[in-house]
Amino acid sequence: MKKQFKLLMLFAALFIAAAQVTSCKKSATTPPPTPTPASGKFTATLGAEAFSAPDAYIMPALGGTIAVMAKDAKGRSFSIAIFEKDFPVNKAVEVAFSPSISYSDEKSKTYIAKSGSMTITEYGKNSSGTVIKLKGTFSITVVSDGAEIIVKDGIFDVSTK
Repeated sequence: MKKQFKLLMLFAALFIAAAQVTSCKKSATTPPPTPTPASGKFTATLGAEAFSAPDAYIMPALGGTIAVMAKDAKGRSFSIAIFEKDFPVNKAVEVAFSPSISYSDEKSKTYIAKSGSMTITEYGKNSSGTVIKLKGTFSITVVSDGAEIIVKDGIFDVSTK
């Protein structure tokens, strides 16, 4: 479990670095957000193989970007990033820059979504404005070095603990 958490933290650090590069605001005094432990499910079908993550995390908004990260027992992981202000609820949106979805296999080879769609069906914040719930579905095709994987029946329903 410690190894999985370390890898998850690596994904979080990469996400934070990417968000900082794309963010227009620069602040040296704002500490990077940490993953918020969450409960719920994150499942998908990769080709003919099932993906099911026992743990998932919601990353607090950084530069307006919110992320959900999940990792299964085989070491495979998904990362979803959305720009909060631009994302509609209950409407399918083509996967592109926002939302963006990536998948890493058990050998840490990362695949990026090249096509597909995602729908956020439920979205909630607490009184301080922190995202505490993201629920939705997705079906995408991911690619890495010309290799493609079709991901179907993606479901995420993540709430902070």
